[in-house]
Amino acid sequence: MEIKQIKKLKLYGFNNLTKTLSFNMYDICYAKTPEHRNAYIEYIDDQYNADRLTDILTKVSNIIGANILNIAKQDYDPQGASV
Repeated sequence: MEIKQIKKLKLYGFNNLTKTLSFNMYDICYAKTPEHRNAYIEYIDDQYNADRLTDILTKVSNIIGANILNIAKQDYDPQGASV
């Protein structure tokens, strides 16, 4: 079997690579009681909901001069969020 070389296309006028902005945010707490744990979970759900994370990532994108093409976000039940 003979392998044929494919002609390469020259790309110009656009960037054919997708770039992703990704970072992790950590907020750690040691809860001694179930009440403290529940209060912390409520705090996390309030502080790190999908809308707030979208706002943070949008501001970071503006700071670095990035163009946002699409935003997918989701709040989860019982807790958590993804942007």
